[in-house]
Amino acid sequence: MYEGFARLYEQLMPKALYRDWVTYMTLYLPEGKSSLDACQVLDLGCGAGNLAKALLATYENLNYTGVDLSQQMIDLARSKQLSAEFSVQSMTDLAKLGQFDTVVSFCDSLCYLVDSPWQSVFQQVYDHLRDGGVFLFDCHSLGTLHEFDGFLYHDSNEQGAVLWSSELANPDTVQHHLEIFLKQADGKYERSVEDHFETTYSISEIVQWLYEVGFYTVYPSSAFDQEPASDESGRLFFAAYKYKNG
Repeated sequence: MYEGFARLYEQLMPKALYRDWVTYMTLYLPEGKSSLDACQVLDLGCGAGNLAKALLATYENLNYTGVDLSQQMIDLARSKQLSAEFSVQSMTDLAKLGQFDTVVSFCDSLCYLVDSPWQSVFQQVYDHLRDGGVFLFDCHSLGTLHEFDGFLYHDSNEQGAVLWSSELANPDTVQHHLEIFLKQADGKYERSVEDHFETTYSISEIVQWLYEVGFYTVYPSSAFDQEPASDESGRLFFAAYKYKNG
């Protein structure tokens, strides 16, 4: 996933989004913490390391671990030479990881789990959070998913271009078709094709699953916590806390 697109994705993603995600993280700190500094953070679907870069620019004592299924994304993340750990790993298998104060999964990463139950990821996240820890993530709303039907987009930069079209594969799944043109050393362009699939669920289902695995407080919102959440919102945000004994 994102193998051919990784180089372009790095250039095309608005950097301001990462600052917005950092700000959102400061709204929901782990219980007993007054800052993200010195917190241990796990990022599921970390991409090219831009969230890590934004976090560490402000919180130099933060301990960051990022995992992503794309080798090229992890290579880009490691090339930034940050004080962080990056590994190629699926968010569906966290068995080898330790305990964290905060676990995040942004940029709709969970939506790519079309064939894996979100409840399984929620349970693993819960198990890898310290007491009082918080799980923060975003995802498409059902309304946004349906709006992708017939979506067309194109963009380019000095490294290449992407043509992006989307359609509903079924009522609950959108298929993104990407044609990628990457500029080579000889000035020619190499074409590759990727198909990505995303799904999502209703707010009530997501909240129910979070409670079922053990989270004791869940805060859904939209627009980086600026608006109430609805199934017609653009991007949904969730903050789920693990109970802190004592």
